[in-house]
Amino acid sequence: MQPETAAIDTLLETLNAERQVVEYLLFKVVTLNLLLAADERRWVEPATAEVDRVTERLRVAEEHRTRALSAVASDWGVPVESLSLARLAKDASPASARSFRELQLAFRTATDEIERVMGENRRLADSGLRNIQMLLDSVAGSDSVDVYTDSGLRQRAPAGPLRLDWAL
Repeated sequence: MQPETAAIDTLLETLNAERQVVEYLLFKVVTLNLLLAADERRWVEPATAEVDRVTERLRVAEEHRTRALSAVASDWGVPVESLSLARLAKDASPASARSFRELQLAFRTATDEIERVMGENRRLADSGLRNIQMLLDSVAGSDSVDVYTDSGLRQRAPAGPLRLDWAL
């Protein structure tokens, strides 16, 4: 067990602040997901900008974490690269170790959920773009459209122009 130092306290405070930013990012990503699912296109751009702003805040939080980890590495006399949350939980005092384990679980849970929701957001955005393209093609009279064959494969097929009122 490594000695409890002020650097450990600073690192725990820094990691807790970063956890809050990650959870806020999750909130923004879920908000974007709801807008995409509801097909509220007018709000997608501002919601995406919000995700970008929180992502920038996360980059700043990561820089703070790097400095705090460097201080702990210096106090413990170990390379900074060796200080994972698992190692911190193993080598810190019992009270700090518990906090590191809780943070490790919180980060893992939030990261998994962010990845899941972002995948869903990509799928919804792709679907929305395809719908817009199909609408534009039907209004403008595209030379071809995507159709599915009996075997389930997608292929391009000739298409004639439709009247605007039929498309809408």
